[in-house]
Order: sequence, then structure tokens, then C-alpha cells
Amino acid sequence: MSRPTRSSSLLSFTASAAHPPASMVYLHAVRSLSRQMKASRVAPDTFLLNLIIKAYARCLEIDDALKVFREMLLYGYEPNEFANGYIVKAMFQKGRKPVLMWLRNPV
Repeated sequence: MSRPTRSSSLLSFTASAAHPPASMVYLHAVRSLSRQMKASRVAPDTFLLNLIIKAYARCLEIDDALKVFREMLLYGYEPNEFANGYIVKAMFQKGRKPVLMWLRNPV
């Protein structure tokens, strides 16, 4: 059996979480995708990391979204306006004040 690629991981994610009946199903799919990718040593790209951040943010799992946000730097990617926007929106929805200075320079 061959190892999954970024493309096959992304297809698997979109097939299982395109129209989730509830946010918890969506969150479960994202967590499963993250575990599978790490176990298979598949390096995600910016697009996939943004999808994972978005999923956590939609479910108001801000700490998990921030963890993936920090992981972007470890993979050598610069967090972009999408990642920032998802996190800031979730923080406002949850009643937390976003630390914009930290988001600008997350190191």
C-alpha cells in the first residue's frame, strides 16, 4: 500500500467534511486528517494548513487553531491573511480579545 500524498489527503478531507451535519463531525474529520498526515509523514502545504485552521476556528477550538497556526512556521510557511482572519473571527465569536501583535509576529 502506498503512502498518501497531499492531494489524496485533501480529497479525503473534502469528501468527508464538505457538508458536515454538525460542527463536531467537521472537527472530527479534521482531527482525523491531521493524525493520518502526521502518521504518514505527509507534509501539508499552506492551503491545507489553512483548511485545518478554518475547521478548528469554525468549531471555536481556538487553542487548537493557534497550535496549527504555530506549526505553519515549523513547516516554513508564513501565516497569511486567511489564517489570521479565521483565528481573529473565532476569538471574537468566543468573546476573547485577539492579540493582534502576537498574530503579526507569532514567534
